[in-house]
Amino acid sequence: MAHPGRDPIRALAAAVAAMPPEEAVPVLMYLVRELAGQADEAVGRWSGPRRLTGTERALFLILYRREGRFVARESLLAALWPDRPEAGGANLLTVYLSRLRSKLRGLIEIDCDPWSGWTLRRRPDVVFPWEEP
Repeated sequence: MAHPGRDPIRALAAAVAAMPPEEAVPVLMYLVRELAGQADEAVGRWSGPRRLTGTERALFLILYRREGRFVARESLLAALWPDRPEAGGANLLTVYLSRLRSKLRGLIEIDCDPWSGWTLRRRPDVVFPWEEP
């Protein structure tokens, strides 16, 4: 939900402009694919106890597409909540990262570096359902 007096598109544009290009491009491409309805519907989808909410899946997709590389906090906040002040989004980000870790325990690890952000690493021999031949 947009905050009064705050334009979410301008907030997103400002956040993306502040990102390094190697982080901005995947965020923008993800948004374009989602808006165009061309995102792969299978990626990030599980059933049962691993089933992700929309926000959890969006967070997973951002980290999954940059697997093994750190994604800055600002990049995640801009992609997930472009119209939210950073302080409020930071608390939400912590909650959603915790939920993601819990639901995908045994498959992935999400590492945090206070200076670099978060990175997703899958456990050895893990193949996600959408990657199977």
